[in-house]
Amino acid sequence: MRDIPVRPPTPNARRSLGEKPKGRPVALEEFERWTKAVHGVEQCKESAPRVRELQRIMHGLLFSGLRMAELMALSWETDADVVAVFSEGEVPIISWNSPEAQKNNTVADIPMTAEFADLLAEVPETKRRGFVFDATGRQG
Repeated sequence: MRDIPVRPPTPNARRSLGEKPKGRPVALEEFERWTKAVHGVEQCKESAPRVRELQRIMHGLLFSGLRMAELMALSWETDADVVAVFSEGEVPIISWNSPEAQKNNTVADIPMTAEFADLLAEVPETKRRGFVFDATGRQG
C-alpha cells in the first residue's frame, strides 16, 4: 500500500449552511449485511468475480461519497470526464474535467478520502486502464 498523506477532515457543507442532511449515514452493520447479501443475488450465484466487483463498487460508494453515476463514470484515462489521479507525493484526487459529469455543473478537483484512495491503490498500475469500476452484466 502507498503512504497517503493525512488531510484535515472536510466540514459538512449542508450543516455549515444550516440545512438538515437529506439522508442518514449507513450503519456499519447494515453495510456488512448488504455486501454479504450480494452472494444471494440470482445473477451472482455462479460468479465469484462478479460478487467481488459488486462488493468493490459498494465499498467505492461508501468510501467516496459519490453518486452511482459519478462512480461508474470514474476513469483512469486522463481525457475522461471524471478521472482518478494519483501523483507522487500528492493527495490523490478526483478530477472533474466536464461540467456535465457533476450534478452542480462545475469543473473541479476534489481530494479522495483515505479509504477510497486505498481501495483504488489496490489496482496495479499496469491495470489502470478504462473505467475504475466494472459493472457490466448480461444487459451491459
